[in-house]
Amino acid sequence: MKPLSKKVIQIHAPGITAGGTDVGSGVTNYMDTKGFDYALVDVHMSTTNDTTNNPTVLQLYEADVTTSSSFATVSGSIGDTDFTVATMSASVSSVYRFGVDLKKRKRFLKVSCYPLTTQDITITADLFIAEELPNSASEAGVNNLVLI
Repeated sequence: MKPLSKKVIQIHAPGITAGGTDVGSGVTNYMDTKGFDYALVDVHMSTTNDTTNNPTVLQLYEADVTTSSSFATVSGSIGDTDFTVATMSASVSSVYRFGVDLKKRKRFLKVSCYPLTTQDITITADLFIAEELPNSASEAGVNNLVLI
């Protein structure tokens, strides 16, 4: 068995300023999960100057279409309401992960994240249990796919 996944990048936002644009708020910043049954969605955040500087907003949204106004919050995904956002690190990057059963979700996902300080943020997803396994780099959402 080859547990192949597809890598999807929602956004890479270097140097997002505190109180600035909501990372993930843009119309094109979404992940298409069509044909997959499970996703691990990661929010990678650079180090912070103070470990109490957790993101003020961290939550997952879903929609059947890609228009920004169609996205609704996924129940159970609101940071510091449905779960406690873990303390950030001042020495290594922090990663926040959502494990998502896609069989119960709409086609498109996106994460919303507001940093408390200026940070680099990247949001990615690994999509698993495909209807059809990716056999090429483009199908897997990567530059190279080396199957050994």
